[in-house]
Amino acid sequence: PSSVPVAIASVIIAISAAAFLAHCQVGERSRCRLCVSSLLRPSQGRSLMSAEQENAQWAEPGSGPPPLNAFKVKMEEEVLEVNRSYGGPAQYLQRLGQAEQDEFAKYLWTEFAEKDEILYHHNDAIPPVTEEELGAAVPVTVHIASLGFSPDCSLKPAPGAELFLQLTAQILQDGFVTAGEPLLVVQSRDPANFTKAVQLWSGDGGQPLGTFSLGYLKGMARATAALALLHRIFLLKVDLKSVHPVLHESVRAVSVHHVSMGSKLAEALQNMKLSARGSIRKKTNIIQVVVIVKSLTQHGLSDFTLFVRKWNAMSAKVDQIAGKKAMALKLLFESAPQEPEREGRSGRRSVA
Repeated sequence: PSSVPVAIASVIIAISAAAFLAHCQVGERSRCRLCVSSLLRPSQGRSLMSAEQENAQWAEPGSGPPPLNAFKVKMEEEVLEVNRSYGGPAQYLQRLGQAEQDEFAKYLWTEFAEKDEILYHHNDAIPPVTEEELGAAVPVTVHIASLGFSPDCSLKPAPGAELFLQLTAQILQDGFVTAGEPLLVVQSRDPANFTKAVQLWSGDGGQPLGTFSLGYLKGMARATAALALLHRIFLLKVDLKSVHPVLHESVRAVSVHHVSMGSKLAEALQNMKLSARGSIRKKTNIIQVVVIVKSLTQHGLSDFTLFVRKWNAMSAKVDQIAGKKAMALKLLFESAPQEPEREGRSGRRSVA
C-alpha cells in the first residue's frame, strides 16, 4: 500500500529525533549540529541548524508583567546563592538560630493571615488517616508556620540543590499548590525538638499545634523549598501580595493528611513505597508530545506552535519545550511527510 513508505519515513524521523534529543541531554553540545544535520540532506544541515538557533523565539510564551519577571529572576538568584552556601533548602533553614526562627514564624503568621472562609486546624493532634482512606479523606488545613524543617522531620536525606531549583521554578510559576496534592505529614517527632519555638495560635480547647512541628511521610522537599523561598522573600522585604498574588494566596492555606504509621520502620517502608509509585510517572517526552499534537489536529488544532506557546506560558522554565526540544519538535513536524487521506468504507475521506 502507498501508505507504507509514508509510515516508514515517519518512524525513521521520529527515531532520529529521539536520538537527537537523548544525545543533547547527555551534554555533548559540540556534536548537536551533526545530530540535526543527520535529519536533513547534507547541503541543508548546517544552514538550517544555524537558522533554528537564531530563530527559536517561536516557542517563547511571551513576557509577563515586568515586576513579576524581575522578581522570579531575583528569587532564582537567591536560590542559587542558598545552594552554593548550604546545599539545599532544609540545610539552609536548619542553620537559623532560635531568634531568627521566631522572627520568621511571626512574619509567616502576619503576612499569610488565615482565610475567614476556611476552618484551620489549631489543635496538637491532627486526626489520622490510613493509606486506604487517603482517596476519600478530606484534607486538613493548617497554617504554613506549622510545617517543620529540622533533620528529624523526615527519615530521608534533606533535598538537594537541583531539586530545590526545580521546585522553586514550579512554585514561582503556579504557587505552593497543596490543594490537589496534600502533604502527607506525621506527628512522631520528639516535642523537645520544637517546643522552644514561639507559639502563634491557641488550641481549640486543647494543646496547640506547635510552630514548625510537623514532620513528613511525603512532602518535605516541597515544604522546605517553599519555606526557604519565603525566608529569602522575608529578608528582602518583598511585598509578595503585590508582586506575586498567586503565590501569596497559595501559601495562606496548606492542605495536609496526617498518616499515622505506628512505628518509624513502618514509616520508612511506606515512604519508599510511595516514592517507588511516584517514580513510575515521568515527564512527557518529545515523541509523546508529537503524538498528542497529532491527536489534537483531529480536533481543530492547525498550528503546533500555538500548542507549544500555550504550554510554555503555563509551565515552569524547567518543564518548557524550548531550545533543542523545540528544535527537534519543529523538525519533526516540518520534515515528516503528511499522511495522505484515503477513502473510508462510507465513502467519506479519512486521515490515515
